[in-house]
Amino acid sequence: LTVESDDDSDTQDVDVLSGPDYGVEVTNITSAIVRGDTAEVDVDITNSGEMTGTTIAYLEEKEIFENIDMEMWTQKDSSSVTVDSGKPESLTLNWATNQGTSLREHDLRVRVRPHDNSDDSDNTTATQKVSVVQKITELTQETVELEYMDNDVDRDGPPMQDYPGIPDPIPVDNNNVEGGT
Repeated sequence: LTVESDDDSDTQDVDVLSGPDYGVEVTNITSAIVRGDTAEVDVDITNSGEMTGTTIAYLEEKEIFENIDMEMWTQKDSSSVTVDSGKPESLTLNWATNQGTSLREHDLRVRVRPHDNSDDSDNTTATQKVSVVQKITELTQETVELEYMDNDVDRDGPPMQDYPGIPDPIPVDNNNVEGGT
């Protein structure tokens, strides 16, 4: 680079550094969650450029509208992160499900915006699948008793008193009943 004035000039070598160049990798995610719970998505954001940069990591879910044959990504969480060159930064993004969340496999995408705000490239997005499942409620003592009573007539298993928490059957004296033995 040469700088000149009316009576002087100076020439210096100048290094032009590249800006940040981000990448994203999902490092941990649960493959299935119970509807109503929150999925934690652990990610590493990298910077292979020569300068430190700050970007935003977005967690998005692919929404599918079958009745109109349309798909779109909806933001579920985001976090700002500063990444030094060559030193990945780890963070956790969350996807909170609720009772309205469909019981199916969902596509989740983590995306970071390139420093020049250009279109996303392959290294600035990472997509994972997460299944949302129905919670199986625990059996209550009442449920166990009802199921046992319903099946007691033909059972070849142990008598009812062998099950903890289930009351002993009431003894019946058939000798005092007409036609009893």
